[in-house]
Amino acid sequence: MKRVAIQFGNYILFVHSDDPDMDVMLTEAQHRGQPLAGPYRVIKHPARVARSQNHLHVYKKQNELFALNQDGTAHDRSHGVRIPNDVAAAIRRQYPDWIGPQNNVIDCIDTPDQVALLMEGNSVKEVVDPLSFRDWLLLVEGGDES
Repeated sequence: MKRVAIQFGNYILFVHSDDPDMDVMLTEAQHRGQPLAGPYRVIKHPARVARSQNHLHVYKKQNELFALNQDGTAHDRSHGVRIPNDVAAAIRRQYPDWIGPQNNVIDCIDTPDQVALLMEGNSVKEVVDPLSFRDWLLLVEGGDES
């Protein structure tokens, strides 16, 4: 059993839990992570549900810039975010087992044959990866081949 005490002005909140990550989840808003590079800070979260991954939340001055899965894909709808070069270099140094996105752009698509269906927020039941660009357009536009 873990116990955490959080002080709010003249009040102290005592929390008791069996979750080993409880203290991180409760106090992350107070400190917004560990130093990463310059004004940037990072918090590493473990995968918490099936089909999820360990992921990083990156902040600049208490504002979340993006969240990145361990395989380099977007987490929490961070699609299309460009990671600053010094932040990407710091992630590579501090988290060598993590895969960085190409060109430091999360879920970047460089060529039509690299198009993949992004599952976050979609109700699609099955993923076919990679989709051809033509097949992807048909799926997105709801058209047919004729």
